[in-house]
Amino acid sequence: DSGLVTAVSLGTAKIVATSEGKSAETSVEVVPVPVGSVTIAPDTVSLKIGATRTFAAVVKDDLGNVLTDRVVRWSTSRTTVATVDSASGVVTAGDEGSATITATVDSKSATAEVRVFVPVVSVEVTLALDTLEAWDVRHMQATLRDAKGRIVTGRQVAWTVTDTAIATLNQAGVLTGVDRGTVTVTAAIDGGQPARRTFGNN
Repeated sequence: DSGLVTAVSLGTAKIVATSEGKSAETSVEVVPVPVGSVTIAPDTVSLKIGATRTFAAVVKDDLGNVLTDRVVRWSTSRTTVATVDSASGVVTAGDEGSATITATVDSKSATAEVRVFVPVVSVEVTLALDTLEAWDVRHMQATLRDAKGRIVTGRQVAWTVTDTAIATLNQAGVLTGVDRGTVTVTAAIDGGQPARRTFGNN
């Protein structure tokens, strides 16, 4: 009765005012609530070559209300590193490197970073000698290889030693003799099969 119009759903409605046999009309178009922000979860992820991960986009209006009826379009900055399904947000790791994944809704967008790495399938531990003197220092070397036998660099190796009373070992691979005995040194990477080597301390 007061002429107050309330939007119910998307579309166009005709509003008619009538008085004493006379009338006038106008049209009202109901449009979607403007998108205020887009966020992506997770915003950073590391994947092995060939692995997949599904990203999710959260769309909100300016008041922080979640909008569930919006179409999200996904894209990638480097298709050689990571591809993404434009509708579902499923990312597939291609080649080693980094790529930016973008989710776009209307004029708003958000980005996430994908880092793709080559899986390490073998680790070899080397040292010039199999024995060392007390308080002698040796630098361990770990050679990492991928499935094609290529050397992989730039990875963090986790070093451990069986008995620190006989020899100590830091995370830089520096082995120091402490007392007589035998120890086994282990190098591990990427949660794969570790490499071990046994040393005697004179």
